[in-house]
Amino acid sequence: MPQDDLSDLASLDLASLPEVQTTAFKALHAQQPLPIDRYLLFDATELSSLHEQQGVLLFFLDLAMALGRTLVLPRCRLRRLLADGSPSAQPEFVPWSELFDLPTLSALHPAIPLESFVASHGRVDLLAVAAPESCAPTTDMVERDFNGLPALPVMRSECGVQRSAAALRSLSHAAIGFVGSTELLGEGRAAQLRPHVRFERAVYAEAASFVRLRFKERPFVAVHWGVARPGLAAAHAGAEGAEAEAVTEAVAGAPPSAPQSAHDVARHARRLMKRHSVRRAFLVTDSEANAELAQLHAKLQPVRYARARAGAGGVPGLRQLVASEHVEIVVCAMADYFLGTHASRFTAAVLEERATTFGLDAATADEMDDDHNSTVAPSSGRTPQPRHLKDEL
Repeated sequence: MPQDDLSDLASLDLASLPEVQTTAFKALHAQQPLPIDRYLLFDATELSSLHEQQGVLLFFLDLAMALGRTLVLPRCRLRRLLADGSPSAQPEFVPWSELFDLPTLSALHPAIPLESFVASHGRVDLLAVAAPESCAPTTDMVERDFNGLPALPVMRSECGVQRSAAALRSLSHAAIGFVGSTELLGEGRAAQLRPHVRFERAVYAEAASFVRLRFKERPFVAVHWGVARPGLAAAHAGAEGAEAEAVTEAVAGAPPSAPQSAHDVARHARRLMKRHSVRRAFLVTDSEANAELAQLHAKLQPVRYARARAGAGGVPGLRQLVASEHVEIVVCAMADYFLGTHASRFTAAVLEERATTFGLDAATADEMDDDHNSTVAPSSGRTPQPRHLKDEL
C-alpha cells in the first residue's frame, strides 16, 4: 500500500494506544470511505464463551475490512453457571459496547451495534447458516432468531456459504449475515487486530488505579489459580450465590491437566518471586476451598481484587461479574510476571492481553505444570514494565 494511503490515520487518537503497539497499528490497512448500506453481520454459536465470541469477532473484522463492509457487532451472549457447574439454559445479552471499547474498534474500521443496524436497516438480505444438517434454505422473507432477537426479517437464507472475501466479494446484497460461526483468524493476523478489540475503557482505568494503589509502582507477580470443574466447556462466568465467582473454563480441544494444589501454586509462585526478587503477588482464583485458600494466603500474602457485589435478588448481574473479571485480566496483564493455569480461558485471555495490548515478552509468563523447576525462565527480551503504560490506556 502506498504511504499516502496511511494519511487518514493521522486523525486517530494514537495516544490512547500503548506506545509499544503504535507501529503495529500504523501497519494496518487504512480503509477508504465505505459504500452506504453495506453491512456484515455475524453471531457465534449458542454455547460459545465470551472469549470465543471475541475470537470470532476478529475473524469477521478482518473479513469486513477485506470486503469494505460496515461490521455489525452482535450482543455479547453470557451464561451463568448453576450450582452443578452446568451453564444456564437461558443466556443474557449485553451490548458489545458495554464490555468492549467501540470507539477504538471503530477508529480502525466502521462498526455499529446490532441495535443501531436494526433501527436503521431493519433486515438481513442474505443469511448464511453454518450447519448444513440444520439448514433450511429460503427464498421468501421470513422472520427468525438472530443473536437473541426473536423476529429479524431475513429476505433469503442459504446453506454452506463460504466465509471468505473471494467468495463474498461479488455478492451485491446490502446486508449479509452469518449464524453459528466458529471461525478464527490465524495467529499472526489475529495478533495484528487484537489491540483494537479491547475491553471497555473504564476497565483499564480501574485496573490502573488498583495497581497504583496496591503496588505503588513496585514489581509484582500475578497468579491465576484455576480449579477444574465438570461441565464448564460452554459457560463463561458466574455461579449462583450472593458472592458468585467468575469461572475458569476449559479450552475446547486442549488436553486436560490435574489442577494445582495450593501447595503447588505457592511453590511455583515463591520460586518465581525469589528468582526475580519480587516480593508482592496478586491472586485470581475461582477456588472455594477455604482451607487451601488460607494456606495459599499464608504463604504468599497476595493482594486480591474485590469482585462485583450482589445486586437485586442477592445475585451479582452477569455484566458486573464479567466486568470484574476483565479488570482482573488487565491487572494480570500489567504484572511484571504472570503464572497461569493450563487449559484455562482466563489464562489465555491474560496471555493475549499481555502480548497484544502491553507488548510484553512471552518469557515473562508461563502456565503452571508438574515441573517446578521450569517456572518462568528469565526474560530474554525487554524488561517488563507494563505499569508505565497504564496512563496511556
